[in-house]
Amino acid sequence: MNLRQKKIAVFGGLFLSTLFLCLFFINGFLSSFTEDLLRERLSEQPNKLYNISFEKLKLGVFKGEIKLSNIIMSIDTNYLDSLKTSKHYPKSLYSGTVDEIKLSGINALDI
Repeated sequence: MNLRQKKIAVFGGLFLSTLFLCLFFINGFLSSFTEDLLRERLSEQPNKLYNISFEKLKLGVFKGEIKLSNIIMSIDTNYLDSLKTSKHYPKSLYSGTVDEIKLSGINALDI
């Protein structure tokens, strides 16, 4: 291998390493940003019957997937009490937990 080929190989390796590190940090930033945004959106609606929360969001930008862990759907008793007084009480109520939800086929540019 001559000197020029060595320089190209070293430059290529450094470029790919830098690109990999940048993409790794971008994925971490987008994951944190998406988690904060989803938590905000789930909590900002005042008139809702259910509270939905989750423990962790993991964003796979390159795989095109989002994983939510330990999702809890519970009844908002304050809102439910207001429905009792307005006679709009639902016939059925549900609550529950899910260990994990995986959404795939998500384009990173759509986020």
